[in-house]
Amino acid sequence: MSSALTIRFHNMARGELRAARRLGAAAGVEDHRFFSMPELREVGDIGSLERLAGLPSTYIPMKNSIYYNVAAAFAEEVGAARVVGGHNREDRAVFEDTSDEFFRNLQRTLRSGSARLREQDFRIWRPLRA
Repeated sequence: MSSALTIRFHNMARGELRAARRLGAAAGVEDHRFFSMPELREVGDIGSLERLAGLPSTYIPMKNSIYYNVAAAFAEEVGAARVVGGHNREDRAVFEDTSDEFFRNLQRTLRSGSARLREQDFRIWRPLRA
């Protein structure tokens, strides 16, 4: 069975949700879940916080750490060995939590916390990063 997880955050563009539904349907996803995290906000929605000055308005603090922890829990539940992320190469220049080093360490951490993920040879794939 194929599964997909879409994470919704505060003021997420409706077009993104429609695109996620269309992609899931086109890929034949049988179990497509939408996980809401309304308190996750982009810097532009947070207001004037000096400690976040200089960050892109679309930055969500530690977003990928949060998203991939949720995705790993979902993978463990459904028995998935792979989580596929849609980061593109331009993300690396702007967001630190899209680096190869970040994902190597995150994958190692997630596998260390679950015997099932280790047994499934759990991996995070980012095919668009080239």
